[in-house]
Amino acid sequence: MMPPTLHIAAMSTEGTAVDYEPEALFSISEPEQQMLETVNTTLQKPQVDEMEMLFTSPMWARFSFPHRDQGLAREWQVRNGDQVLQLSVRSTPNRDGSSTPNRIPYGIIPRSLMAYLVTTYLHTGEPIIDLGTSRNQFFKLLGMHNSAAQMKRAIRQIDYVAACNISVFRFASTDDIEGTEMTNANVAKKVIWAERTAGGKQTDWATRIVLDPTFVEEIAKEPMPLSAADLRQLGSSTIAFDIYVWLTYRLWQIKGPTRVTWQQLHAQFGSGYARLRDFRGKFLEALGHVKTVYTDANVSVPDGKDYIVLHPSRPRIAPLSKKGALELR
Repeated sequence: MMPPTLHIAAMSTEGTAVDYEPEALFSISEPEQQMLETVNTTLQKPQVDEMEMLFTSPMWARFSFPHRDQGLAREWQVRNGDQVLQLSVRSTPNRDGSSTPNRIPYGIIPRSLMAYLVTTYLHTGEPIIDLGTSRNQFFKLLGMHNSAAQMKRAIRQIDYVAACNISVFRFASTDDIEGTEMTNANVAKKVIWAERTAGGKQTDWATRIVLDPTFVEEIAKEPMPLSAADLRQLGSSTIAFDIYVWLTYRLWQIKGPTRVTWQQLHAQFGSGYARLRDFRGKFLEALGHVKTVYTDANVSVPDGKDYIVLHPSRPRIAPLSKKGALELR
């Protein structure tokens, strides 16, 4: 039997490793060498931590990733009021001089990954996160099986997130001045991906993500609690996920009935739905699903009106107590 071989790659896609020759390891810095050794250790000593209380950044209550594959599009935008989230991607260079095109992250995996990264950072206080040691918990959060096909799907989306440039634009104006503010909100400062092979077949994998300092700053500023059990119950519906996060963030903060027009909802949640009437039906279906888990969510949909109404509601998860504990309602 052939001895196991460790392949190391940075921000690879489609499950393809960019191999380093042994000599190349001597050209990297000592901290990077230690990082690679740690990744190798994580492949040998898997651990699983229970994670039922999740956190995310409020930014992902205002914006979200696309619902569907955007093909080879290099840029994607979504608007929320006077703010715009822009996602752009670049190709990943390969060892042989070619490049592998990346895609805009889409679907349920990037959404869950954001919550997973934020939660892990808040638990550990460390901006270096190993998805190899905790992948069983990550797959549990996604409701996915830890199979080769599911691993490849997850790795692909993780790579897309890592290679994605995330920017938030905010527009403001007065009678004679117009201004634009841009904030970079990239997730990863560095990514190392590794797979272990034996007999020419993949037997294990690990991904190490070093969080970008700006992302860490955003996390620490205002972490937003979520229930992992709720997200699992909502399944793979991306629009239900987005509505749940949005309502969890908004309903306990508003002071009175708040109208949100269907045009506003379409701009925020309706990417991929060209016609408003198609989006409206999908939104109402997902809203009904969300209210089965967030039963205190008070949202009314007046007949014949061009808006819905949000009403102040009990938070799904109680705010921090004096002891710093969170409680699921």
